[in-house]
Amino acid sequence: MKTMLLGSLLMAASLSAPAFAQNTAATAETRYVQVDGDRIAYRRIGSGSPIVLANRMRGTLDTWDPLFLDTLARNHTVITFDTPVLATPAASCRTT
Repeated sequence: MKTMLLGSLLMAASLSAPAFAQNTAATAETRYVQVDGDRIAYRRIGSGSPIVLANRMRGTLDTWDPLFLDTLARNHTVITFDTPVLATPAASCRTT
């Protein structure tokens, strides 16, 4: 799953590269890619060699400091994404 997610994000971000060139962290459009039936949100800013930033499980696209992202984007293509969360169906939750 991780390899497929990373590959899908890089492919989607590279296909739309010109549209993102002038974006900042504050103005970047949220895009989506389908991976194994999950709809994954991502944002891409800057240009240059790619850096993919992965958040911890509870982090979101909006957790990142915009100044940090903009600083990285001066020399790199910065890709951030929401981690797919594994949800347990309510019917299978144990109750006491």
